[in-house]
Amino acid sequence: MKKLFIMKFSVLFFILLSQNIFSLSYNGRIDTSYKLKYGDNAFDHDIFQYYGINSNFNGELSFVASGVLRKDIDGKNKFISTKGADISDAAFWDISDARNKEQNVEFLLSTAYLKYSANTFEAQLGRMYLYDYSFLQVDGLKAAVQPFHWIYIEAFGGKPWHFENDYAFDSKEVAAGIGSETIFFDHSFLFNFNYLYLKELTYEGIYPVDTESNYEEPQKIYFTDHYLKAKAGYNFSKNYYSEISSSYLTNDVKDANIFIRSFFPYLVLESIFSYYVQLLDVENFGNRLNSFSTVLSASSPYHRISLDINKDVLHMHLLSGYLNEIFIFMRYEYRLPFKKEDISIFNPEYHLVRLGTTFASEKNYILELFGEGYLSKDNINDNFAFGGEFARQTRNLKIAMGTGFFIYKYETYYGTSIYKDSINAREYYLELKYKPLNYLDFRLKGSIETSEQEMLSEALVDKETKNINASGLQAYYKLFFNAGVSF
Repeated sequence: MKKLFIMKFSVLFFILLSQNIFSLSYNGRIDTSYKLKYGDNAFDHDIFQYYGINSNFNGELSFVASGVLRKDIDGKNKFISTKGADISDAAFWDISDARNKEQNVEFLLSTAYLKYSANTFEAQLGRMYLYDYSFLQVDGLKAAVQPFHWIYIEAFGGKPWHFENDYAFDSKEVAAGIGSETIFFDHSFLFNFNYLYLKELTYEGIYPVDTESNYEEPQKIYFTDHYLKAKAGYNFSKNYYSEISSSYLTNDVKDANIFIRSFFPYLVLESIFSYYVQLLDVENFGNRLNSFSTVLSASSPYHRISLDINKDVLHMHLLSGYLNEIFIFMRYEYRLPFKKEDISIFNPEYHLVRLGTTFASEKNYILELFGEGYLSKDNINDNFAFGGEFARQTRNLKIAMGTGFFIYKYETYYGTSIYKDSINAREYYLELKYKPLNYLDFRLKGSIETSEQEMLSEALVDKETKNINASGLQAYYKLFFNAGVSF
């Protein structure tokens, strides 16, 4: 509640300040959402409120803040009584519930910083995202200068912020870095450079260690990283762009990426090609704390290649007199680990194919169709999805109904057996969006999700198959409502 009070007080303070003292502008938005979920002997409904404000005082000084409030209204927990009579939210238990078992009002302050901009100098003080540094989030100070039109330099320092943990900041945690961007040859060539120094606690450094005797006090265990990323890009023309990037982590080259975007005006077609290779085994980063570590993830070296094609076919279509848009998108992706022994359900070799199309009529009817196939190799971990949405949209109102079909198949090796999971799921929904005023909008969505699951055990020796778990058709009902106010 204290955090919530501080956030609301800060927003109100800066609104009043900008109105009464500086008499200058501000803008923002507040969204209030309600989520209801029922099914599988579970009942859960939560309320969320999202805040965002940007207040400008005198053209040079501004204040930016964003946050979210969450409350589990029903107050149930994940435990069901021994007789199974109590209804809880066990089926809908998520990370937010795990972090807040007492189900108090929870407030997350995502960003809150003062920003000063004057000519070629800029500074930010507070909690901010640093997107060029693997989405690192820092409480600290950032300063930037652009001495010439062709070069931009920035530097920052502070403490990494761990949104998933409520422990006090540790005095030894440090995040600091420097970056630059240079542009040459009339904006045709650009070069980016970013360096990050990060020292942070591990999970072992904040949680007790379970031993045979008792819980031990946590030890202060830190990781120290030097993260370096360089990117070079070249615009051949306004329709063709390419870039190559690579990053270095502490003592090794972490990864490299090639990106090529092309647009063919005579075909009204855009293609995006990407080749990514991870060279460093980062499996030991699983116990790291912040978003920098999350981006690293736990995986072995692999290749990944992808191709996206976006095509406007209206000018080629016989129905162009009735439709004002026909758009098709396609994506192919292939991932391959370096070593066959590294292939697993969490480090797979797979092919991904995604197709979709949009038809829009001159009378504001819209039809969207999609399909996706994810096919793994060796270890079966296959997913298939297809569906669509039909909508009518006007200036203030959109009514849509849609459906989706999903198939999941998994294989897990355990001991001398193979466990095979198969899940078939379907979704049907109806959605309404209404904007009666420029500053007010509403969204209401109701959906029904059904699923069937079967789990088989097959012995590797005698090939005997047993049905160890099979569930009938289960239904889940969900309701979502959102009211948004802009100011």
